[in-house]
Amino acid sequence: MLRCAYDMILQRDVTLPLATEHHLESVVPYEMDRFTPFSSEAVYATHEILFRDPNTQQIGLRLSLIPKAFLAPALDVLSRLHIRADRLQIEGKDFEIPLKDIGERKAPFIARYALAGMCVLIFAALLSLGFWQQSVEARRLSEGISALRPAAMEALALRQTLSDRSSGMTLIAQERRRLGDPLEVLAAATRILPDDSYLTDFIMRQGQIIISGRSPTATALIHAFSRETVFKNPVFVAPVTRVEGENTSLFSLRATVGR
Repeated sequence: MLRCAYDMILQRDVTLPLATEHHLESVVPYEMDRFTPFSSEAVYATHEILFRDPNTQQIGLRLSLIPKAFLAPALDVLSRLHIRADRLQIEGKDFEIPLKDIGERKAPFIARYALAGMCVLIFAALLSLGFWQQSVEARRLSEGISALRPAAMEALALRQTLSDRSSGMTLIAQERRRLGDPLEVLAAATRILPDDSYLTDFIMRQGQIIISGRSPTATALIHAFSRETVFKNPVFVAPVTRVEGENTSLFSLRATVGR
């Protein structure tokens, strides 16, 4: 088991159709690169259920993830010592992240649709034949179909729900592009800031961000942020102030994000 600080973990709250609750282990990896800037193969992740709303037929999740690249050096050292870490414990929190792949994307329930549809067609064909000597076999197939019917109805309900929310998801995607995606903005800021810099504040509101922190090259940050396409019109909102006795300066800058 590894331990890490809570501020190394990326988290995001998302909503899904309530019908996906029993299939989250396959749905969450399939949707990972839509929820975050990462693919499911590039992170270790877990999720917790925040709420279930029968009125809107939605379920709320909190995704907690960490890029595999962050842990690769530590896991490599443990591997050389013949030690295998199976989970990541978060300091001061009551959840852990399993250190295993969360699976490749797969379209959920397609096999179930095909199986249920095949059984229905077989049953209909047997009834049309009208041979009384096959009544026992027809009864056995009817029982099998009855057992599969709840799963098939659930799958059909999920497909209908996903279809109904497509227009809403389009609107959400447009707003995300207009105002900026928080995880994309945070990832861009992480790429820009030097390794010996750190943030004390990160505020994102209505298409603008305010970032404050310390950096030994604070005066060069405006130029660095200007070269990143995610940010527009970066400016300091307060004078850059050198910390007495240290080779670092305090900074606070504002930039526009989104379109």
